Amino acid sequence: MHAIGHALAIADTMTWAITWALILGFTLSAMIQAVVRRSVIVRMLGDDRWRTLAISPGLGAALLFRVLLRERLLRGAREQAARGLGGSMEGHAAMDMSVQRDGSLARRLWSADGFTAVSHVFVMEWAAILRDLVIGLLAAGAIAAWVPEAFWQSFFASGHPLAAALWGR
Repeated sequence: MHAIGHALAIADTMTWAITWALILGFTLSAMIQAVVRRSVIVRMLGDDRWRTLAISPGLGAALLFRVLLRERLLRGAREQAARGLGGSMEGHAAMDMSVQRDGSLARRLWSADGFTAVSHVFVMEWAAILRDLVIGLLAAGAIAAWVPEAFWQSFFASGHPLAAALWGR
């Protein structure tokens, strides 16, 4: 029972350490999605050309996914969609929560519609990852609590100066 408590305590500490970054990231993402229309994003990032792949990291997108996506996984997703089986967040990607009114980005963002759009996107982003985040934090807590430190020192070659420097200590 002590081991489980220790693992949960470590998971709790990790959760506390990353929560601020997740809140900040999701807030910024929601603000961008609220004021930048989906059509603009699709126009700029809607393909896998090298120009698009060069632009996407600067915009916080990971369109490199299209290059690395394996045909087998894509075929399986298409078969699932053809059978009418949606994922847990199926409708999220198709939704355009951006503020449709005219005006500057700041005016759209600070409007009542902007506040509503930001809050909806923020909640949807959390809903999309919450299950995976909880499972990952619990698994990481268990690994941190139950795998001996000596294993990690050996795995990361902490006793070998060159290997440790190359590996990143």
